[in-house]
Amino acid sequence: MEAYLHYLLVSAWERSLFAGSSSNISVFYLCGGGAILTFVLTVLYEWNKAGRTMAAFVNARKQFPTYAFPILSLAILWTALFCRNVVHVAYEDHDTLTQQRDGWKKKAETSTSTTDGQARNPRDDGPPWRWQPNLPSMQMSGGANETAALITANRTLYNLAFEVKCSVPCRFSQMQSMAFGRMTGIQAEQLPSHKDDATTRDVRVLIPGRLDAGDQVNLAFVSLDDKATLSLKWVHDLPEAR
Repeated sequence: MEAYLHYLLVSAWERSLFAGSSSNISVFYLCGGGAILTFVLTVLYEWNKAGRTMAAFVNARKQFPTYAFPILSLAILWTALFCRNVVHVAYEDHDTLTQQRDGWKKKAETSTSTTDGQARNPRDDGPPWRWQPNLPSMQMSGGANETAALITANRTLYNLAFEVKCSVPCRFSQMQSMAFGRMTGIQAEQLPSHKDDATTRDVRVLIPGRLDAGDQVNLAFVSLDDKATLSLKWVHDLPEAR
């Protein structure tokens, strides 16, 4: 319960920053800190201008509401956005679990049905997803040591875990990755690989929890050697996230 609560709050805050096109630095340091610093400098200026007396300091300090209300308003707006995203994350997780349950149920029913005495081949519907080489969503250096795999869902996907083969030793970069087709950011992690091979990376996407047909995720990778040219050889499905 505590682990999910932590995940819920962190995910909601990350979505709030994404929705506000902002960051922790801009919210707390620039907005809140800037207003507080402006108040302090104003008090010092008025106090020095009035002769540096205690009465002058007290009078200057009375300007506090002028600066407190903008900070309070900002806090209320961000709190409202955060609460909205807490509810949104919880609802999306519930919706994902419900569809996942229905998908498993349908799969179990389908696997037991027969057509002309033969079990239905799950590959009849074609591959569940496809991929193509792409550029990172945000290229830090714009060099040849960065690349990405653009994964497009052909039908609804729930287990978003992939095994990626790089041409040279590489690492997964969440900061340069992105999700398309949903009003969410992306949260993914590089899993510990069972192979002693720095060119093979296992990546699990946590947010979004599912991809509908046409939705995409752009998984970015960076070479461990800044001077090496990086390309992707293949991307495979990872049946069970390790």
